[in-house]
Amino acid sequence: MSGSHHSPNDNDPEHTATSHTTHPELDGIFRAVSHPLRRHTLRVLTRTPDPQTVEDLAARLAADPINDSPIDQEHLVMSLTHRHLPLLADVDLLARTPDDHVIATDATADAVHLLDTALVTFD
Repeated sequence: MSGSHHSPNDNDPEHTATSHTTHPELDGIFRAVSHPLRRHTLRVLTRTPDPQTVEDLAARLAADPINDSPIDQEHLVMSLTHRHLPLLADVDLLARTPDDHVIATDATADAVHLLDTALVTFD
């Protein structure tokens, strides 16, 4: 008999994955950065130290598109306002100022660095 003790679930990949990696905040961050527009938004915010209106942010995103498709700026403003920015704000990857401008947080640059590292590592 060996000196180490294994529970019946030690060899169960599903049990191991859920018991050791369930972290609601981390899950939220992964969900927030899963969309290319949200990743692009974080990159633009890290290059822009001043708070941005959603319209200014949309203009910056449209001027530096992530693909060759034209971007309808009005649609982009609506999409940012109602879908993308709230998800990023929920996990503190951006903040809204009292006058409703968008600004990077300390975590924004960290997230972009990790995303860039992942791109290099898994490219």
